[in-house]
Amino acid sequence: MSRSFFGVVFGVFTLCFLSLAAGQSSEVQSVANVENDGNGKRLRTEVKFYKWTPETEKEIKTHRIKKMFCLFYDKTNHLSEQMLLDFESVASTFRKKDVLHVAVEREHLQPFAFFLDDDPELDLPFAVLVEIDNGFRKYRLINDLSIGKLTDFENRYWSNTLKPWLRSEPAFANPDGAAVTGGLLEGGGLVAGEVAPLAGVEWGDRVVKNDKDVLVFFYAPWCGHCKRFEPRFGDLAMKHKNVDTLLFHKIDVTKNDIDHPGVKIDRVPYVRLFPAGDKSTPKVFEHAQQDTVGWGTTFLEEAVTHKYDLVKLDRAAEAKQRARHEGVVEL
Repeated sequence: MSRSFFGVVFGVFTLCFLSLAAGQSSEVQSVANVENDGNGKRLRTEVKFYKWTPETEKEIKTHRIKKMFCLFYDKTNHLSEQMLLDFESVASTFRKKDVLHVAVEREHLQPFAFFLDDDPELDLPFAVLVEIDNGFRKYRLINDLSIGKLTDFENRYWSNTLKPWLRSEPAFANPDGAAVTGGLLEGGGLVAGEVAPLAGVEWGDRVVKNDKDVLVFFYAPWCGHCKRFEPRFGDLAMKHKNVDTLLFHKIDVTKNDIDHPGVKIDRVPYVRLFPAGDKSTPKVFEHAQQDTVGWGTTFLEEAVTHKYDLVKLDRAAEAKQRARHEGVVEL
């Protein structure tokens, strides 16, 4: 049984997407204060600007965050004070929108690391608007964080004219064969029966534009369920090693972002079949099935666009192998 990002990505991390870092609770505190309504403290919902501090975790849990606009900064930067004032002003401008504006100082970066680059400290200052309710889709603003740029950035977000920020590992397969990794041949071909790694930058060519059926396993390296499922997924790929119209891929969601119709990764493992000729309508692969190979074989036979007879293909492959051993040359 899979676990959602809210349960797995954070393990001991808190509700919504807030976490515990190095044993210290990470929370958000409203600059305009936490008020007491007689039933305990709660965040004032009309307040849209917060500072990330280690004091108010219980309050933020009740806020049911859907979207968060984060300003990441270094307080030692002489421009940080003005930057915070500008960000607070932007929060006021968009106070009627369903988004929390959160200022995060460098020392509190860790809880947010899972949706940032590997070394976010090197990019400071920068801002990221993340859609927690939409598979953690992200939009990033770097370099100029003036009030004008921040305001324009958020205006474009609400008018749906921003492009998502998509992280990616370097391509695993190079058309010239310069980068060859497990599951891939020189020239970018796939090793029959193996699960080939996939980088975000390769998504278009290897999945969307590919005229074959493609089964993709989205995983996170720290996920126990993923680790247990991966060998069974590999067995399924091996069983279909003679089906040249079907490809098997895996992609690390902690390093690669995908923006594709029908893909909303809110939990891992997350497995989808992208049928040839209809890549915009992925089909759900039930990874929790106990017999991954048996159930998966039936699923693929019914769900793929390019139909095949697995028994005939295996027999043909065995016959070809015997012919090679017997020294028969096939023209």
